[in-house]
Amino acid sequence: MKEKLLILGLAIAAVGLIFLIVYLLRPREQFPYERRELLSKNELAFYQLLRPICSAYGWDLFIKMRLADLFQIIPGTRDYMSYFNKIKAKHTDFILVDPETLTVLCGIELDDASHNRPDRIERDEFVDAVYAVSGIPLIHVWMPMTEEEIEDLILDALET
Repeated sequence: MKEKLLILGLAIAAVGLIFLIVYLLRPREQFPYERRELLSKNELAFYQLLRPICSAYGWDLFIKMRLADLFQIIPGTRDYMSYFNKIKAKHTDFILVDPETLTVLCGIELDDASHNRPDRIERDEFVDAVYAVSGIPLIHVWMPMTEEEIEDLILDALET
């Protein structure tokens, strides 16, 4: 009986070793990364409208900043990682910044039809709440808009 168990154990180990060798010797993909555009065509069109406004007011314009780079969890908060995980993979499309202090003046989200989906509505409500509790205005924009309309939205948000 012991011999049969020993043979069975060796057979299982041999099969496992064969699978390991096949796995390690399998052809692998090249490093699977490629260039991607920073902005979609719609985002780029909005960016091109936003740049002259920022230039006129002396603001810097950043794109696609993670919420985790804009906001921190209050030190000592229970369940820190749970709160951090909620912001680590979300970003804001455009950020207006004071160039002297790098203080965030406001965030701008360029919305489209995808923002009508229930999961996006929930995401937008969460992001809106994070901005609100921090005291930083967040503007939601739907294109098409004129440069003047965008400027008015930003100035109104900065006055509040």
